[in-house]
Amino acid sequence: KEFNLSPVISKSDLVEAYKWNNQNKTIIHFKDDNCYYLSSGERADITKEDCKSFNQALLEQKWKNFDEMMHEITSIYRVKFNEDSWKLSTCSCCFWLKNYKCNHQIAIAARKKKCNFDSVGMDIPIQSNRKKGRPKNTLSAFLLQPKETQSCDSGPKGIQSNEETDEENLPKRSRIEPEEIQSQTASKSCDKCCSKMTKRRYWACPNKCGKN
Repeated sequence: KEFNLSPVISKSDLVEAYKWNNQNKTIIHFKDDNCYYLSSGERADITKEDCKSFNQALLEQKWKNFDEMMHEITSIYRVKFNEDSWKLSTCSCCFWLKNYKCNHQIAIAARKKKCNFDSVGMDIPIQSNRKKGRPKNTLSAFLLQPKETQSCDSGPKGIQSNEETDEENLPKRSRIEPEEIQSQTASKSCDKCCSKMTKRRYWACPNKCGKN
């Protein structure tokens, strides 16, 4: 009977590791112990200080009860990566302790270009087609009234503007055409009777002396 000297990584393992890798979680590497640290919960980012505190807690072991110890141990996963054979890498997560393989070691190997997910491209489920109608996430953008989309004197919310002028506070007036301005200011007298002429479409004498 033949025995495998390293864990067998199946296509389903690669698919799950690909999904986990798409979460873009931060992975921190320490050269001292050649270990990679990553968050075990929903938090995507961790810092080097978090990793140092984690290692310090493991050394001091100042836990008061079992629950506190488990919470501290499982807060961060530590992967001991094997550069010669990445499949022999170890991880502190529960899944690796049971199966000797996990998403974390596969994802780290993929980021280090030790493996890739090209062979499982067709096994990744395709997302469903978009349904008809407006997406729910963008419905609020269509609820604006026309007056809310027009420019106004005050700046957008969150921006303080100090460029207010007196012209912005003046009430709006009806537009006066140049012809109306000319009719209000200019005048003309009739050459025959010297009467003041009026202009509609043309200058006309009230005594009907003729058109000029």
